[in-house]
Amino acid sequence: MKKAVLLVVFSYIIFFILTPPIQTPDENEHYENIYWVSRNIYPYQPEKHAQKVVQFVDELDHYFDLKMTSPNRNYILPNYSKIQKSGLWKKQFYSQTEEAKFEPITLQSYHPYLYYFSGSILFRLGRFLQLSLLPLYYFTRLISTLYYVGIVYFAYQILKIVIKNQKTALYTWLFFSLNPTVIKTGIGINPDIGMAFFATLLLYVVLKWATKILTYKQIIIIAIISAAAALSKFSGIFTALFSNLVLLINHQKTRRTLINFLIFNLLFLIFISPWLFLNYSRYATLTTRSFYLAESKQVYPRPVLKSAVLAVWEFRHTVMHYSGFMGAGNERYPVKPFFLTYTVAIILLSLIGFIAYLKTKNRYRTIITLYTGSLFCFFYILAFYFKKAGFNWDIQGRFFVSGFFLISLFLVYGISSLLKIKLLRASKIMAVFSLFHYYLILFMVIIPGYYV
Repeated sequence: MKKAVLLVVFSYIIFFILTPPIQTPDENEHYENIYWVSRNIYPYQPEKHAQKVVQFVDELDHYFDLKMTSPNRNYILPNYSKIQKSGLWKKQFYSQTEEAKFEPITLQSYHPYLYYFSGSILFRLGRFLQLSLLPLYYFTRLISTLYYVGIVYFAYQILKIVIKNQKTALYTWLFFSLNPTVIKTGIGINPDIGMAFFATLLLYVVLKWATKILTYKQIIIIAIISAAAALSKFSGIFTALFSNLVLLINHQKTRRTLINFLIFNLLFLIFISPWLFLNYSRYATLTTRSFYLAESKQVYPRPVLKSAVLAVWEFRHTVMHYSGFMGAGNERYPVKPFFLTYTVAIILLSLIGFIAYLKTKNRYRTIITLYTGSLFCFFYILAFYFKKAGFNWDIQGRFFVSGFFLISLFLVYGISSLLKIKLLRASKIMAVFSLFHYYLILFMVIIPGYYV
């Protein structure tokens, strides 16, 4: 176990060091949010996408924002000698005159605030320690590190509960924890990692408790965690569906079930109501207008049936990201035969594994199935909404870390079922592949993409 943990820590540190600032999708905007929240201000979404304002992240963005060049998809690398001479290393912060020019506007202000609030704690601490601008960025980025540590910790605890053999659980955990996209999601400043942490924590506590009759105290805790997932990123709302389904199967007495429903849903709505009120007061809707504001071009709605089919097809793009294609159109990818083969193999094997898992007598099968169904149901509805509205947005892999954890679980059953081997041997195959995969992406994508 210690060797496995050291391997994951070492692998994470390598990616952390080799990933310069502003290298995950929209990281500049998310860092902008943290800056304003640290000043007790929640920024606005501009009414016009092209609106330009002076922002806190402009200087950092100027030196580190890497743009791909077509057709070779290589980066325009930062000018490191120029960065070395810049004020990023020495300037502790901006003067009051400079700060007065910053405007609280960002294209990511339609996201809830919990991740940004937690990031602002580190930001404030960095300011207290008088870190200069570049170290301050890396110090703030550690908030995602903390969430990543939490995810992999609870992922292992879940696997130990669901899979009886501890070695099988460990090897399966390595496959999940060493995935390049999972690691990179746990590095950049982005609320996806916060939502995934609380969703994973929720699954853990439900697995620990739901084999018995839930107490009112446990229902309150479930409501708090579910709300935290939604307040980190609104896609975490799927945890509310999962929690309600758990409450439905937890009691046989109708009266007690209704009371539990009432307690959970009332508390959940109370916890997320400040965000709903803030968002509605600004945009006159809960989410829809915010999506349109973030779109940079005219949208053309699609037919319902076509949208329904495209929403299913969209999940191939989500899984593709876990091959090492980091996504969002601004990063390198591995050779096409690899990531296409990876995508097809992962989808087929996880489907086979899910069916095989349903046939087991595992006492936690129902809970895992409800969690899987709730998560996929939400993202299917989101994908359908995007397609129907006319957006060309993808369900990015970074949205789906909790889903990839489930895929990792089902893969061990899929490989075992297909090859007619024991789960332990199947998990060893996954662990060996995870090492190969990690170093393939390290040397094919990360190092060439950033430093060559």
